[in-house]
Amino acid sequence: MNLGVTGIVINGFNQILLIKRNDTLTWSAPAGAMEAGELPTDAVKREVKEETGLKVMPVRLVSINFTRLPFRGSFLQFTYRCMEAGGEIATSEESLEVGYVKTHELPKNMIKLSRERVQDAIAHTGDVIFKDNGIPLYLVPKFLWLKLVVYPRFDRQRKAKGEPAYVPPPQFHISAAIAVRDSQNNLVWVQKDGRSQLPFGTCSDTVAPWKSAAKIAQSALNKPVTIKRPVAIYIDEKSAKATLLWEAEAGGTDGVEEIPADADEQSTRFAEMVLQNNNLVQTEFL
Repeated sequence: MNLGVTGIVINGFNQILLIKRNDTLTWSAPAGAMEAGELPTDAVKREVKEETGLKVMPVRLVSINFTRLPFRGSFLQFTYRCMEAGGEIATSEESLEVGYVKTHELPKNMIKLSRERVQDAIAHTGDVIFKDNGIPLYLVPKFLWLKLVVYPRFDRQRKAKGEPAYVPPPQFHISAAIAVRDSQNNLVWVQKDGRSQLPFGTCSDTVAPWKSAAKIAQSALNKPVTIKRPVAIYIDEKSAKATLLWEAEAGGTDGVEEIPADADEQSTRFAEMVLQNNNLVQTEFL
């Protein structure tokens, strides 16, 4: 699964920072793929700087979008509201134009997915949005054009300039840890290999991670589980691996108020994060 980030920068005049992409020739917020061993908060700072020349500080996670793109596999996109922190606006090889536009006057030439992501971020005030976009079939002609015409032309241009060939972004291995609360708000633990741990498992590349998380927890507890919110995003420092920690609830399940003495180290770390009861999604290294 590809992991990506989008940076939403809105200034004091209620204007949003947009770029005109060099591949689709449409407008969007600055965005791009995460690199192996890179936190999403660091990735969004890098992508905005590369595409617009501006330095930014991520303030909060707005949404997590899952999309299965034709001919390109599945994508998980983290969208952040950001504050401008310096630099000067500049174009790049990826951005033909860069500038601020009024939030209520977005360009007409925007891909639907990009527009929805931007609109969600502009209106966002509460919990993190997690949205399953499925397979947007209306994008099939555009992606065929990109795959067969545009990207090969870019490859030829790079070769003519003596530049290195394009390296596709890494495919991340995604896991889910689920902190399930019972009706008394206590965490529910399961036994595995003689140790207590939170429900944990590998996510499917073809299913939104929160849906995979619900299935993992339901299988471990033998009861329906409702995913409530993302708590933290953990990234392996040395490889393309990520773990998403979710908070969930399951009525009628008996949990415990304290972390069990026999809890394994990883589950203890996850539980401590949840028990901080911080509504801001944290990003940390595994």
